[in-house]
Amino acid sequence: MSVKRNATATAFAVALLIILAVPTAALAVPRVPGVEPFVVDVPAGEFCSFPVQLTILDGQRLHQGPGTVVLTGPFAVTVTNMASGASQTFTASGPTMLEPRSGAVVLVGPAIIGQPASRGVGDPFLIYHRGRAVFTENNNLASITGQTVDICAALS
Repeated sequence: MSVKRNATATAFAVALLIILAVPTAALAVPRVPGVEPFVVDVPAGEFCSFPVQLTILDGQRLHQGPGTVVLTGPFAVTVTNMASGASQTFTASGPTMLEPRSGAVVLVGPAIIGQPASRGVGDPFLIYHRGRAVFTENNNLASITGQTVDICAALS
């Protein structure tokens, strides 16, 4: 193996170890040409006991294949506790898949998942999840596996 190839492989391995060793660390917000962030203000009690602001950078694109619709690309959310000013940025690029036959939505990889109180389907939450999450056609969480970080707890 050449020195250049060995250095590239080592750099890749180190980067992968950092990402895997610190799965909840805030990562740099991806740069997406032509995409401007948009902001959503959420009142106290809807996701967290305090008001939050979500600053979203969405560079995802829709891809359709036989039997599946997939969203891929850069997606980052900065969540700010509006009461304390504490904030954290999460890279949540998925991908997200829709299975048209069943109506199920499947998140694979890093994702931000929220269950607002206004839906009335259980306790509200806002989490950063790395793994697999499956939702029914009614957008209810059916199953979840992997690592989860409670964003509300992290920012309180």
